[in-house]
Amino acid sequence: MTTIAYGALCSWWDSADKAATLENGIPCCPHCRRVLFQMPESAWWERVAGCSDVRDYRAIVEWMRGKCFTSYHVALGAFEADAAKKASATCMN
Repeated sequence: MTTIAYGALCSWWDSADKAATLENGIPCCPHCRRVLFQMPESAWWERVAGCSDVRDYRAIVEWMRGKCFTSYHVALGAFEADAAKKASATCMN
């Protein structure tokens, strides 16, 4: 069973094997070095599904994988900017 590691103080998440570790062995974000929580992958996706009231939440979370942001709101802004850039590039072709 895969374990997901996710930020306590940042938005980074990925499989636990992609996490860095602090000198004391505690898992941390490979970008900002803040501490991570862990949970089974099945529980992770159940929680994501539980946020169905947020438009495109699963797509946003999938896009955030492996990226470190200071908050969900900062990540959402980056997601929207990336989506707009891709839409613009598609319209240009």
